[in-house]
Amino acid sequence: VLITDLYFTQNDLYKIFADMNIEALTIAESDMIHMLCPSSDSPFRYLNFLKNDLTDLLFQKCDKLIQLETLILQKNKFESLSKVSSMTSRMKSLKYLDMSNNLLSHDAADGQCQWAESLTELDLSSNQLMDAVFECLPVNIEKLDLQNNQINSVARGTAELKSLKELNLASNRLADLPGCSGFPSLEFLNIEMNSILTPSADFFQSCPRVRELQAGHNPF
Repeated sequence: VLITDLYFTQNDLYKIFADMNIEALTIAESDMIHMLCPSSDSPFRYLNFLKNDLTDLLFQKCDKLIQLETLILQKNKFESLSKVSSMTSRMKSLKYLDMSNNLLSHDAADGQCQWAESLTELDLSSNQLMDAVFECLPVNIEKLDLQNNQINSVARGTAELKSLKELNLASNRLADLPGCSGFPSLEFLNIEMNSILTPSADFFQSCPRVRELQAGHNPF
């Protein structure tokens, strides 16, 4: 019996994974620090890299993930929301992105954000985002999770999200109910576990489509 040991460099492994001819790939809890852009148009529709050590360098300027619909990057080491947006800008089919439990922040000085126009569901929960996050959101987003961040207010005029139907702002630092001037299609709002003292009259006037409001654990 002949037993042969095969040794691969880290870069070789990344290339093997990146160029796999499959639709779904999960590499979770593996201390992975990087992943290469596929060398040709990839059949990937689903990628799950949960709980690794990936950073803002992932898939920058990568135009080969044109069929990717779902990307899960929960519990990694991403820091810049604007760089995450540019990562998606060439993913023409991306619908769902999970960036929860990272180190994400955003500042107006970070520049303009460029998201995939196809993106409709975005999970940014459990990051370090503040009010400026509303200047860096996908224009066609329908479901947005901003739970457990550091948001104090939703300033008027900072966001025009006409397709947004579900917004989760639980466990932030809100002192007032946000109005819907920038979210005319909003149907569901969660503002539990904030610091809201009294409901705002503007909310009820500007949010006629809201069907469900979750507002428990506030000091009303």
